[in-house]
Amino acid sequence: MRRILFAIWALAIGSLPLSAEPSSPNWQGWYAGIDGGWTNRNGDVTSSITGAASATSSHGWETGLYGGYDWRSGPWVFGLELDWTHSFISDAHDDVDMFSGRGRAGFVIGNVLIYGTAGIATENRFVYVRKTALGATELFSNEQQHTGLIAGGGLETVLAKNLTLRGEYLYFNGGREQYNFPAPAPFVSTSPSSSFDQSIFRAGLTYHFN
Repeated sequence: MRRILFAIWALAIGSLPLSAEPSSPNWQGWYAGIDGGWTNRNGDVTSSITGAASATSSHGWETGLYGGYDWRSGPWVFGLELDWTHSFISDAHDDVDMFSGRGRAGFVIGNVLIYGTAGIATENRFVYVRKTALGATELFSNEQQHTGLIAGGGLETVLAKNLTLRGEYLYFNGGREQYNFPAPAPFVSTSPSSSFDQSIFRAGLTYHFN
């Protein structure tokens, strides 16, 4: 997926010297799109009993939908974007959903929009705890919502009338949340905490309603 994104960015950079065609989007107005890519998550789970932290790492494919509105002033473009992303995290044995609301600011050169983006995102996460008591072992799971800052940037280049292709990178800091694991006897109830950060590499196809 990273190679695909690099190819998109190379395509966008290659079109920088070109002047905007009459059929190109004017980068102002409503838009919507679909994307897909790859996500990496790294974090820790900290025991409420011993205070010891164990590292966690997971990754997987992701796909989603996005939409927003852009305003243009000369070569500058400013906008707001909402998106939903569903990740297939194989290492975590569960799929997760993320929602974000972000501002965008960019600069148009020819047929290319170069932009940065930042905002707030929220994502569910699953934590697993294996407990052993009196010779019995059982795996417990719990889900918690993490909310934090998300930021990144990308390039968007014109493909055809009202249609653009983007390559984008986003970094999300999910912060730390506490997970409560009530357990039946003979197991002991615990409340570990967990934090994580996430990198998302994705490509998107956008339709502009103008």
